[in-house]
Amino acid sequence: MNKLHRPLVEAVVNALMQIFNENRQADRVIENVLKSNKKWGARDRAFIAENTYDSVRWWRLLKFVGGPGCVRIESVQSFYLIAGVWFVLKKYDLPAWAEFKEIDKNNVLEKYEEAQKIRKIRESIPDWLDEIGEKELGEKIRKDIKIKEIERKPGEEFDPKKHGNL
Repeated sequence: MNKLHRPLVEAVVNALMQIFNENRQADRVIENVLKSNKKWGARDRAFIAENTYDSVRWWRLLKFVGGPGCVRIESVQSFYLIAGVWFVLKKYDLPAWAEFKEIDKNNVLEKYEEAQKIRKIRESIPDWLDEIGEKELGEKIRKDIKIKEIERKPGEEFDPKKHGNL
Protein backbone atom coordinates (compact mmCIF):
# COMPACT_ATOMS: atom_id res chain seq x y z
CA MET A 1 0.00 0.00 0.00
CA ASN A 2 1.00 3.58 -0.57
CA LYS A 3 1.94 6.00 2.18
CA LEU A 4 0.47 9.49 2.47
CA HIS A 5 2.56 12.51 3.40
CA ARG A 6 0.90 15.32 5.34
CA PRO A 7 2.14 18.30 3.27
CA LEU A 8 0.88 16.68 0.05
CA VAL A 9 -2.52 15.78 1.53
CA GLU A 10 -2.81 19.31 2.94
CA ALA A 11 -2.07 20.69 -0.53
CA VAL A 12 -4.84 18.55 -2.08
CA VAL A 13 -7.33 19.57 0.63
CA ASN A 14 -6.35 23.23 0.26
CA ALA A 15 -6.82 23.04 -3.51
CA LEU A 16 -10.25 21.38 -3.15
CA MET A 17 -11.34 24.04 -0.67
CA GLN A 18 -10.38 26.82 -3.07
CA ILE A 19 -12.10 25.10 -5.99
CA PHE A 20 -15.39 24.38 -4.22
CA ASN A 21 -15.65 27.04 -1.52
CA GLU A 22 -14.24 29.94 -3.49
CA ASN A 23 -15.46 28.77 -6.94
CA ARG A 24 -11.98 29.08 -8.38
CA GLN A 25 -10.86 27.35 -11.57
CA ALA A 26 -9.09 24.03 -10.88
CA ASP A 27 -6.22 24.68 -13.30
CA ARG A 28 -5.43 28.03 -11.71
CA VAL A 29 -5.70 26.70 -8.17
CA ILE A 30 -3.39 23.78 -8.87
CA GLU A 31 -0.91 26.05 -10.61
CA ASN A 32 -0.80 28.32 -7.54
CA VAL A 33 -0.59 25.42 -5.09
CA LEU A 34 2.32 23.91 -7.00
CA LYS A 35 4.12 27.27 -7.09
CA SER A 36 3.68 27.64 -3.33
CA ASN A 37 6.42 25.10 -2.51
CA LYS A 38 9.48 25.06 -4.73
CA LYS A 39 10.88 22.01 -2.88
CA TRP A 40 8.22 19.66 -4.19
CA GLY A 41 9.63 17.31 -6.80
CA ALA A 42 7.97 15.91 -9.90
CA ARG A 43 6.29 13.03 -8.03
CA ASP A 44 4.95 15.37 -5.34
CA ARG A 45 3.55 17.73 -7.96
CA ALA A 46 2.03 14.84 -9.90
CA PHE A 47 0.42 13.49 -6.70
CA ILE A 48 -1.16 16.86 -5.87
CA ALA A 49 -2.40 17.57 -9.40
CA GLU A 50 -3.66 14.05 -10.09
CA ASN A 51 -5.50 13.63 -6.81
CA THR A 52 -7.04 17.10 -6.97
CA TYR A 53 -8.28 16.69 -10.56
CA ASP A 54 -9.54 13.17 -9.87
CA SER A 55 -11.36 14.28 -6.71
CA VAL A 56 -13.06 17.06 -8.68
CA ARG A 57 -14.01 14.60 -11.44
CA TRP A 58 -15.47 12.05 -9.00
CA TRP A 59 -16.91 14.61 -6.53
CA ARG A 60 -20.48 13.28 -6.52
CA LEU A 61 -19.34 9.71 -5.98
CA LEU A 62 -17.01 10.79 -3.15
CA LYS A 63 -19.78 12.76 -1.43
CA PHE A 64 -22.09 9.74 -1.62
CA VAL A 65 -19.48 7.33 -0.32
CA GLY A 66 -18.46 9.78 2.41
CA GLY A 67 -21.95 9.59 3.88
CA PRO A 68 -23.79 12.14 6.00
CA GLY A 69 -20.61 14.08 6.85
CA CYS A 70 -20.28 14.96 3.18
CA VAL A 71 -23.70 16.43 2.51
CA ARG A 72 -22.48 20.01 2.99
CA ILE A 73 -18.81 20.33 2.20
CA GLU A 74 -17.64 23.61 3.71
CA SER A 75 -15.39 22.95 6.69
CA VAL A 76 -11.77 21.86 6.55
CA GLN A 77 -12.74 18.61 8.29
CA SER A 78 -15.34 17.77 5.63
CA PHE A 79 -12.72 18.27 2.92
CA TYR A 80 -10.37 15.93 4.79
CA LEU A 81 -13.22 13.42 4.92
CA ILE A 82 -13.66 13.63 1.14
CA ALA A 83 -9.90 13.33 0.61
CA GLY A 84 -9.74 10.37 2.99
CA VAL A 85 -12.52 8.60 1.13
CA TRP A 86 -10.65 9.18 -2.14
CA PHE A 87 -7.41 7.82 -0.68
CA VAL A 88 -9.17 4.72 0.68
CA LEU A 89 -10.65 4.05 -2.77
CA LYS A 90 -7.17 4.53 -4.27
CA LYS A 91 -5.84 1.92 -1.78
CA TYR A 92 -3.68 4.26 0.29
CA ASP A 93 -3.03 3.50 3.93
CA LEU A 94 -4.73 6.24 5.91
CA PRO A 95 -2.39 7.51 8.61
CA ALA A 96 -3.64 7.84 12.19
CA TRP A 97 -4.22 11.59 11.82
CA ALA A 98 -7.01 13.36 13.68
CA GLU A 99 -8.42 14.48 10.31
CA PHE A 100 -9.03 10.87 9.27
CA LYS A 101 -10.31 9.50 12.60
CA GLU A 102 -13.95 9.37 11.44
CA ILE A 103 -13.17 7.33 8.32
CA ASP A 104 -13.91 3.62 8.50
CA LYS A 105 -12.36 1.81 5.55
CA ASN A 106 -15.00 -0.95 5.56
CA ASN A 107 -17.86 1.58 5.56
CA VAL A 108 -16.24 3.42 2.65
CA LEU A 109 -15.93 0.22 0.65
CA GLU A 110 -19.53 -0.80 1.45
CA LYS A 111 -20.88 2.60 0.37
CA TYR A 112 -18.75 2.39 -2.78
CA GLU A 113 -20.34 -0.97 -3.63
CA GLU A 114 -23.78 0.56 -3.00
CA ALA A 115 -22.87 3.46 -5.32
CA GLN A 116 -22.10 1.03 -8.13
CA LYS A 117 -25.83 0.25 -8.37
CA ILE A 118 -26.83 3.88 -9.04
CA ARG A 119 -25.65 5.02 -12.48
CA LYS A 120 -25.62 8.78 -11.81
CA ILE A 121 -23.61 8.24 -8.62
CA ARG A 122 -21.34 5.54 -10.08
CA GLU A 123 -20.47 7.75 -13.06
CA SER A 124 -20.52 10.90 -10.90
CA ILE A 125 -22.76 12.86 -13.25
CA PRO A 126 -25.48 15.38 -12.39
CA ASP A 127 -29.14 14.35 -12.36
CA TRP A 128 -29.98 16.52 -15.38
CA LEU A 129 -27.31 14.83 -17.51
CA ASP A 130 -28.43 11.38 -16.43
CA GLU A 131 -32.04 12.30 -17.30
CA ILE A 132 -31.07 13.57 -20.75
CA GLY A 133 -29.06 10.41 -21.40
CA GLU A 134 -31.97 8.24 -20.28
CA LYS A 135 -34.42 10.22 -22.42
CA GLU A 136 -32.28 10.31 -25.57
CA LEU A 137 -30.56 6.92 -25.36
CA GLY A 138 -33.12 4.88 -23.45
CA GLU A 139 -32.12 1.26 -22.96
CA LYS A 140 -28.68 1.82 -24.47
CA ILE A 141 -27.62 4.09 -21.58
CA ARG A 142 -28.71 1.46 -19.07
CA LYS A 143 -26.40 -1.14 -20.59
CA ASP A 144 -23.52 0.76 -22.12
CA ILE A 145 -22.83 4.00 -20.23
CA LYS A 146 -19.19 4.49 -19.57
CA ILE A 147 -17.80 7.94 -19.19
CA LYS A 148 -14.83 8.40 -21.48
CA GLU A 149 -11.98 9.72 -19.38
CA ILE A 150 -9.65 12.20 -20.96
CA GLU A 151 -6.02 11.47 -20.27
CA ARG A 152 -4.19 14.75 -20.05
CA LYS A 153 -1.32 16.31 -18.24
CA PRO A 154 -2.11 18.66 -15.34
CA GLY A 155 -2.78 22.15 -16.67
CA GLU A 156 -3.23 20.93 -20.25
CA GLU A 157 -6.33 22.38 -21.85
CA PHE A 158 -8.90 20.08 -23.47
CA ASP A 159 -8.36 19.86 -27.22
CA PRO A 160 -11.30 18.27 -29.11
CA LYS A 161 -9.06 17.55 -32.12
CA LYS A 162 -6.69 15.54 -29.94
CA HIS A 163 -9.30 13.68 -27.87
CA GLY A 164 -11.97 13.12 -30.51
CA ASN A 165 -15.69 13.06 -29.92
CA LEU A 166 -16.88 12.31 -26.44
